[in-house]
Amino acid sequence: MQSTKPEDSLSETSKLSCERRKRDNEKVWSMDRQVRFTAGLLILDGIALSTINMNWIVLSVVVALGMVVSAISNTCAMSTILGWLPWNRNTH
Repeated sequence: MQSTKPEDSLSETSKLSCERRKRDNEKVWSMDRQVRFTAGLLILDGIALSTINMNWIVLSVVVALGMVVSAISNTCAMSTILGWLPWNRNTH
């Protein structure tokens, strides 16, 4: 027969709470990951659409230049814009 001490139930509650927080944090991607994903999609979209009309290649060029400027200035306009989205408002 197992003994149920108050410490045991507290420990189990603490473990469950920790697991729940970890699972909830995994639902929202980090901002860096969101920026890389969005930039990659925009570049691929620009390349794909340029097969229809060459002017769409400008989209890829603008995103690529934005990435270079972001690296040089250590600021990121895309992360600011993505930060306004609802799922990013409550992250720390």
